[in-house]
Amino acid sequence: MRMKTPEPKPSVVVLVVDDDEDHLLMLEALLEMVGYEVVTANSYAAGRRVLEQRAVDGLVSDLSLGDGTALDLLLGLDAAHMPRVAIVLSGFDAAEDVARSIGAGYDVHLAKPTPVELLRKTLADGLRRPEPAAPAEPAIETTISRGSSADAGKGTHRSPIQPVARLAPGR
Repeated sequence: MRMKTPEPKPSVVVLVVDDDEDHLLMLEALLEMVGYEVVTANSYAAGRRVLEQRAVDGLVSDLSLGDGTALDLLLGLDAAHMPRVAIVLSGFDAAEDVARSIGAGYDVHLAKPTPVELLRKTLADGLRRPEPAAPAEPAIETTISRGSSADAGKGTHRSPIQPVARLAPGR
């Protein structure tokens, strides 16, 4: 009797871009523990090269990179190289910062320090979205969650994931 070998699961590739070596290694280890194949880049230039040379399913990038900014990483990428979900991490969380990230093509703007579980869930939720089969749908307008409706900003957003700036502890 022959045992059937299970089919290998396709890898989900996540690119992590951060010029802070310790943060880069921490994110790499965290995402590998969850089961992702992780590719790392320690600069804007290195991250852009990866995005231009291979398809990745997810992108997690620090906003401020030593040689550029995450806001430019997605500019001009063709559909074949656009990640299914793009998350920017930043110490800047004003409504204008979030709107700039969303306007640059990111699905979510998370404030640092980012709770590990929030990053893991946000990435998983984004990767569960179906891949676009046709040209991108027109951007939909969403409300950026800022803790209360009184201080909520508006932004253009390409996915059903709600962008988050900073959640107050306990909320």
